[in-house]
Amino acid sequence: MSARFSTIVAVILTCGFVLAGCGGRNDARPEATHRAATARSIVADARATADSVIDTAGRSQPTADVPTPTTTPRAVSPTAATTPVRNRPTEPGTAEPAVPISAAPRADATRPATVAPSAGRVLLYVDALAQERGGAELREAPGDGSRVQLLIPNGVRVSAVARAVDDGGGQPWYEVRYRDRTGYVAGTMLTPFPPAARRTPTPWPAATPTGATPQPVDTARFFPVYPPENPLSRAELELLLPSTRRAGRLTLYYRPDAFALEDIDHFARDSTSAVGRVERLLGARLRGAVDYYLAWAIFPPPDPGLRGYNRSGERVIFQLYDGSGTRLERQYLAAHELTHQIAADSIGAAASTMLSEGLAMYAGQRYLVADGHVSLDGFSRAALDDVRLIPITRLSDGSVRFMGRLPQRYPYDEAGSFVGFLIRTYGLPEFKRVYTSGDYVGVYGKDLSALEAEWRAYLRSDRAAGPYAPDSRRYLDGIEAVQAGYERLFAALETGRPVPLAAYQALDAARIAADRADPKATDRGLATFDRLLPR
Repeated sequence: MSARFSTIVAVILTCGFVLAGCGGRNDARPEATHRAATARSIVADARATADSVIDTAGRSQPTADVPTPTTTPRAVSPTAATTPVRNRPTEPGTAEPAVPISAAPRADATRPATVAPSAGRVLLYVDALAQERGGAELREAPGDGSRVQLLIPNGVRVSAVARAVDDGGGQPWYEVRYRDRTGYVAGTMLTPFPPAARRTPTPWPAATPTGATPQPVDTARFFPVYPPENPLSRAELELLLPSTRRAGRLTLYYRPDAFALEDIDHFARDSTSAVGRVERLLGARLRGAVDYYLAWAIFPPPDPGLRGYNRSGERVIFQLYDGSGTRLERQYLAAHELTHQIAADSIGAAASTMLSEGLAMYAGQRYLVADGHVSLDGFSRAALDDVRLIPITRLSDGSVRFMGRLPQRYPYDEAGSFVGFLIRTYGLPEFKRVYTSGDYVGVYGKDLSALEAEWRAYLRSDRAAGPYAPDSRRYLDGIEAVQAGYERLFAALETGRPVPLAAYQALDAARIAADRADPKATDRGLATFDRLLPR
């Protein structure tokens, strides 16, 4: 029997008993007309009471085994008030309410709801819209000072213990289960009703859809989070990147109105494929899940040249995913960052940045070559021929910083070529030993200077792996001109100068052409960039 039907039956029975009682107690006034008038008045009052009870029951009906929390009513949009809950998308891992929420609350109900204590478990909605937030933090313990595990977006249904826990300051907190995690959410951010159907505040400028005509406004921006920054705020990241997608052992986080939305299926397949390829190439394994954040804008200073960053201890990867580059380049970036994680899992900590970045470049090179780029050996041979090669000893001792491949091609490509030379010449097991120890003499019987001399000879031999640049000087001039363009772009963004999106796209096109040793296309892209972002 439904709650509504039980309520109606109870009201009818109550009316019957009341009417019978009126006849027995009013023998002193037996007039029929007076009894009829009294009966009509009582029935009218009973109907009004029944309507009120039914309205309340319709707004929040309990399931058979779930008690209903007491709430302060809140405004609900017409959509939320009339659409059955069973027709709404269900968050994975949460149960579906047995009955719909169908009636709107009173018009004057505008205060945020606070769930009152009761017993058992209830199904509640996260709603932090009144606080102008995109969701509620799931914390390890009651209280705002507790560590945040993750952010639960507005509108998600969660299973909560209905009895509140006081945080010591009078604020009620509720134990909540979400995505196989248990933690605490403030009662002011929970309600039995779906959140009002209004748009969640967007704290950062909306991304321009891919394919849209670039407008001459400041649309090239910095991503709000710097990847190496400590501590890492996962709550902030999940507010910035609220959509998720599982891809094997990776959980992808992305912004739903950015480029990643239309390309997320490709990236899910490409990143999963990259995991398998790197594991086979290195004879190593990715030992656990990884959170993968796809940034919709350039990373902020001090290293805006980064297009990816791995925090292996926290199993977190960041990747620039704003539509720049090609699909194969984006797969290269995934392979590069995943190599850092796989190496940390199965080989150990690198003895130097040169070895760490060199291994990641070596593992991801296949995708660049498939995209028409000059190879790592080809780049290093051109630098050697034109006397621009940075000594490996300087890359190894830390005197040259790795600040991102966009403004600094030489350290990355040379390190990748050198690591490839060591693996092809002496084998992968020996390289894994030197990767963690840095003991070149102990592993190879030669110091780093001797190995560098062998590498230089290798670059000029037939053993080096192409493709090569047909004109070393012109190729490197184009690479360096593009690097200078990125330095100018980053400086403009740092000073707040308006940077047209079209200028960013033109520089990206020039970079791709330079990587493919196409000087004419490189010059065209740079000319467009100079016109849109004058010096």
